[in-house]
Amino acid sequence: MQRYIKLFFIAAAAAVIISAIYLITPGDIMSFITPSFTPSFGGDSHKVLTGQPDCGWYNLGGYCLGDDYSESDLQMNLNWDDETDVTTDLVEINLKAYSDRDLDEKALSQLDHILSEYRNRKHSVILRPLYDWEGKSALTEPSSVDQVYSHIDSLATVINRYKDTVFVIQGVFLGDVGEMHGSAIFTNKLMTDIIKYLYEKTDPSIYLAVRTPAQLRFITGSKEPLSLSDAFSGSLRSRLGLFNDGFLGSQDDLGTYGSSDKVRAKDLLTQWKRSDETDFQNTLSRFVISGGETGADPDHPSSLSDLPQALDEIKKIHISYLNRGYSETVINKWKNTQVTLPDGSTTTDGSTAVGMYLGVRPEVTDVAINLDGFLLSHTDVSVTIKNSGSAPLYRSATARLTVTSESGETYEVSEPVDLKALASDDSVTETFSLKTRSLKAGTYSLHLSLESDASGRPVLLSNSGADADGLSLGTLEKR
Repeated sequence: MQRYIKLFFIAAAAAVIISAIYLITPGDIMSFITPSFTPSFGGDSHKVLTGQPDCGWYNLGGYCLGDDYSESDLQMNLNWDDETDVTTDLVEINLKAYSDRDLDEKALSQLDHILSEYRNRKHSVILRPLYDWEGKSALTEPSSVDQVYSHIDSLATVINRYKDTVFVIQGVFLGDVGEMHGSAIFTNKLMTDIIKYLYEKTDPSIYLAVRTPAQLRFITGSKEPLSLSDAFSGSLRSRLGLFNDGFLGSQDDLGTYGSSDKVRAKDLLTQWKRSDETDFQNTLSRFVISGGETGADPDHPSSLSDLPQALDEIKKIHISYLNRGYSETVINKWKNTQVTLPDGSTTTDGSTAVGMYLGVRPEVTDVAINLDGFLLSHTDVSVTIKNSGSAPLYRSATARLTVTSESGETYEVSEPVDLKALASDDSVTETFSLKTRSLKAGTYSLHLSLESDASGRPVLLSNSGADADGLSLGTLEKR
């Protein structure tokens, strides 16, 4: 009898095991051993990310090197930045006092001091060396091209020390207000030669920029925009962007564009019609930086700057930075226009809306936990980040996941941010691999931060609850 009872229990156990094999899926089994995650992060805060490196509204500061240098101007401009919550600046360096001679130690010391002050305030600098502020560059710029090259040699030694602060150099020193027109010595060949010389002399992390897409095509020797395969490669093409100082001022952005069809353009200097030029920039400026200032023709006001269409244009050509004070006509129009944000329920003034979306605006949208590796040796934390801003990150950055136990023990895992994947309105998933055996039973808090490798400054996340230290993602519980 006992034998039959024993056989009965064996058969019953076998039936249970067989049933489990058929009824319990691999996913059910994994759920018993995969740590569970409880998110705590919110959605987009709908706030301007004040302090985001290398983008946003900028203020303008101009300084003459030499005997006319003014320390009070520098401090006044920096104080104005503090009052207006601006941390990106267009810094114009006027070299007119040295148009017929090399830069001396006084000039280089002054430039070093200027850039050190912006660095100390944790600002990003758009640098524009020039010889003219009056629209009379032919009277103040060097008569010899060799003098320009000498100035580049000297300035580069200082600029490269501040590669964390200077993220783009605009222009080729020549022209009225440094805008590459009105010069007595400017030629397209010279433009190309100077850009190539700047490329050789300046740090690879610093971008260069010219005034029009046609000029860029002439310099690069191609009517096609920068491709994904060459992006961030360190080549001249991968560092050359644009500054548009007539943005939305007219159908041709006050002379930035032309009227020719792309397919009928007779040469690389031909300016295309607006639709072709913006399509060109839509691809180009996914990989190289673009910015400028709005324009306005008082006699022929343009509807192109009307909102919300202007926001669409900013996103299409991936504008990273705009002048906070110019054109006053356009800026005031935006301040006095109400705009509904993409969530469909939040309304703000147009100027604030533009400031929200200028440049990169990363938002954590999802966190997933999976086991991976031989014998499930690693626990992967995959964080999805969406960029709803107008432009991507252009300089390398690091994503850092901090894991903290209930007892306060912490360890970090870092991964480079995939710049090519994080264009406007795109998402990237950063996967952090944790050693499963190091996760003892208990609850762990997860925290994400992003940091610019060039400046060491935080790349701000747009989620509610995020700050300069990053974002609390939630808790991980291991049974």
